[in-house]
Amino acid sequence: MGALQSEVLVETGMLRAERITVEGGTGTPWQRCPIAERVLVVQQGRGYLYRSFGREENRTEVCDGDVVRIPRLAWHRLVASGDDRIVATFVTAAPFAVEDRT
Repeated sequence: MGALQSEVLVETGMLRAERITVEGGTGTPWQRCPIAERVLVVQQGRGYLYRSFGREENRTEVCDGDVVRIPRLAWHRLVASGDDRIVATFVTAAPFAVEDRT
């Protein structure tokens, strides 16, 4: 298994649910959804959700069962802590054009 795996679970005209599996010590790239909001649902593991609102950045610890809202335009990144693997789902309202920070 690679450090990051992604699988689209549901995609309709109204929402998209994408399962993300992140191995310990690694994370997703910085992303944002410029038009819609996202929700992170953690199924398994522990880690951190980093959110950046302009110059302000915060880190929220997440674990099994947590649900976290990510406002539109907020840059965000999910990182698995230590040796723990995290499995989570990003649910995005339409339109779900996600941008990566390069």
